[in-house]
Amino acid sequence: MVVYVFWDASGLTKRYAFERGSDIVNLIFQLVPTHRMMCLLLTVGEVYWALVRKRNEGLINESIFQRATLALRGEVLDNPNFAKLPTDEDLLVRSLDMIERYAVNSVDTLILCAALVANDLLREGESLLFVAADE
Repeated sequence: MVVYVFWDASGLTKRYAFERGSDIVNLIFQLVPTHRMMCLLLTVGEVYWALVRKRNEGLINESIFQRATLALRGEVLDNPNFAKLPTDEDLLVRSLDMIERYAVNSVDTLILCAALVANDLLREGESLLFVAADE
């Protein structure tokens, strides 16, 4: 079976700032090639914001912040093999029903809808692993 990975910011952040669950995220990066990984482009901004917040709160120092943001750019943002999906009008419209039905916030709904779209595109023998770590 071929596994694709769809990242939520809460899961992807664990790659760049050590916290509970980082070991599992790092294992996923070891086992799944980046050409089978994807996220919304918006997710990259969310991860960057999470790193800024951790630095500003003193949870990581400037050196760790610089290494983490450089790694995020190299592994995700600037990596043509790591798919960054756009947040287009179709995705937004599709998410509105989910927002109303489940009262989920708009960003989470966009991410979930994008993962559902990605899942629908898979072929037989392929599966999608959705990685999130919200508490």
